[in-house]
Amino acid sequence: MDGKKEDKGFGEFVTECEVKRLQQLDNIFEESGEFADCEAKEDRLYEKLRKALPQDMVRDLNRYGDVHLLQRTLTRVFFYKHGFKDAMAFSRVVGEKKENVRLDIKIL
Repeated sequence: MDGKKEDKGFGEFVTECEVKRLQQLDNIFEESGEFADCEAKEDRLYEKLRKALPQDMVRDLNRYGDVHLLQRTLTRVFFYKHGFKDAMAFSRVVGEKKENVRLDIKIL
């Protein structure tokens, strides 16, 4: 097997792991009271705007919502990936110093 196929397979594996972890974190985050409160407020405001706007503006409101959701998703992915990279860099630094360090990682 050539290196490119192996790299692609590993890259896909990493991506799948990232997606699964983000889904786990999203589920935990969305169950928090603060998030649920914000989501309820957002829903009420959306309904208020939807009822007050003409139909062509409702389509624009929906497009805005789609773009906003994409932006939130991209932001979450960006920070997750960089947090993961930071953790890997940290573990390399600790490993190079050969210090007795114990890292306990708990998956929520």
